[in-house]
Amino acid sequence: MAPVCRRQVFVRDPVATLLTDAETDPLLMQPRSRRKTIAIGLVGAGPIWERRYRHAVRSLADRLDIRAVYDAVLGRAQTLAAELDAEAVHGMRQLFERTDLKGILVLDPAWYDLFPAELACRYHKPAFLAGALGNDLAALETLHQSAVAHGTLLMTEFSLRHTPATSRLQELMATHLGRAQRIAIEAILPEPNASPAALPGQATRTELLVGLLDWCTYVTGRTPISIRSRATANECAVDVGFRPDASGRAVSGASIRLRSAITANDSGEVSHTARHEVQCERGAAVIDRQDLIAWRNGTGECRESLSAERSDAERMLDQFCRRLHGGLVPVADVHDAWRAISLARAAEFSLETGQVATGPWSVGG
Repeated sequence: MAPVCRRQVFVRDPVATLLTDAETDPLLMQPRSRRKTIAIGLVGAGPIWERRYRHAVRSLADRLDIRAVYDAVLGRAQTLAAELDAEAVHGMRQLFERTDLKGILVLDPAWYDLFPAELACRYHKPAFLAGALGNDLAALETLHQSAVAHGTLLMTEFSLRHTPATSRLQELMATHLGRAQRIAIEAILPEPNASPAALPGQATRTELLVGLLDWCTYVTGRTPISIRSRATANECAVDVGFRPDASGRAVSGASIRLRSAITANDSGEVSHTARHEVQCERGAAVIDRQDLIAWRNGTGECRESLSAERSDAERMLDQFCRRLHGGLVPVADVHDAWRAISLARAAEFSLETGQVATGPWSVGG
């Protein structure tokens, strides 16, 4: 068994092509004592805030200054505003109109659909959009085009991109493992009529596929060109083909296996954590939990505990802050959401018809 390596500070390899944080974020070049907080408005003081973002906002108190809170339940907004020493506002439009706010965190999308994002474009207010953005591809395309036309940052939540294990995988690919060649994912199908999942946007099979397909695209850095699905009574399998890279090198592809909780474990125990196995040019990595990764290459193997690393929510809010300060760090946007939903729909189409679905999957494509 490989030794467990407690995660230490990672030093990028000189040959890595990734930009350093300081190169992509002017804020990080300043001493901490000189960094300024960013005035932020918050939409949604409900379960997503409590379960996912309360701790993340607290941990970034030296970066984020929540000055105004809106919630559909006024009493809830007032309670949170008092806790954060902020102001409770009575209308969402009133929040977006405020000139002192440099960005908005939208943490309760189920209530408002795309209305907060549309307000963000109208008032040129950068916004972080938590959770799923619905299934209306035409509306999402219009929203993306509006954001581009207004020059408005709409950062979407793809939490799987930002788990400690995925972040470590990206580092390893840049230094020790090389580019991803093949991905195999095993995950548990959401139970019908179950309570909302801990991760927003994963309450149904389609929503789960949206996140997993986006993760495959993100890790490979390539565009899917074909999707084929098949199903049995308790299992669904999706195979993804990718476009060759600029040099013409092909990628074997990705396979996603979704199983019901009934068949998930012979012992009767059910794990709702997906298993990701990534074969790379010079080795391989396995992610069994968001805070655990095992990897190997030609020089050895290691199993790293990442429990001390920042959560995905902290990483996403940190990137949002860095963009508001003028950093060049790339973030997911509405186009990424449009593409991932399109891929999930293609998987459902293939499942229903038995045909292979083909792209392109891009806005205007």
